[in-house]
Amino acid sequence: MLVFFTGGDVVRAKAEAQKRAQGSAVVRLGEGGEPFQNLAGYLGQRGMFVSTVTVVLDRPLADAETKEFIFENGQALVDSETLVIAIEPDLGAVDAKKLPKGTEIE
Repeated sequence: MLVFFTGGDVVRAKAEAQKRAQGSAVVRLGEGGEPFQNLAGYLGQRGMFVSTVTVVLDRPLADAETKEFIFENGQALVDSETLVIAIEPDLGAVDAKKLPKGTEIE
């Protein structure tokens, strides 16, 4: 599942991401976390002590490689059992149209 939280209130978006990830192992990629390049390795993974993994991406479209990965492999992210939450305050209309069908945008 792929969810994008947009808008300028990043604190609210991060709080909402925590709520959505409750009960799963959370991995943060981007600012203050692991590099975005690790994203593919978490798709379909299970937690050691919990059954699900949630990956939180902090401003993934600011990184050219990650942006390309999301647009090229977006349907795999949507179809994955792994919840992928992207916090992207500046999601423009052009980029929003490139996201795969089934992406939740809030």
